[in-house]
Amino acid sequence: MKASLDAKDSQLGVLKVRFQETDQELQQKIALIEKLEELNESLRTASETSVSSANESFEGYRQQIRQLETDLNREREELKRIQTETMAQIGRLEENQKSLVIIVLIVFLINLFKIFRH
Repeated sequence: MKASLDAKDSQLGVLKVRFQETDQELQQKIALIEKLEELNESLRTASETSVSSANESFEGYRQQIRQLETDLNREREELKRIQTETMAQIGRLEENQKSLVIIVLIVFLINLFKIFRH
């Protein structure tokens, strides 16, 4: 019976050692899981921050594009207005040139008529 108790004590000692080893492994794995969860949270937060920052940048660029398109359209309208004014001015200058040519021609003819009349 003593041998049986000693054997049971020995088995109990072995089980106790295995339990301690398993418990130690479990504690290490729990610590590893906690570290991985912290890393995961850190990466998730960094990712959310990056996405948020990218969205803000994208929205900023989109706003700049809208402003540039508005400015471009305003410039186009101003260019059209200037072209219209310029064409009207060219038309007036051509009419003035024609009038001047007619006046010069009339003066020339009058002077020519005066020369032949004398």
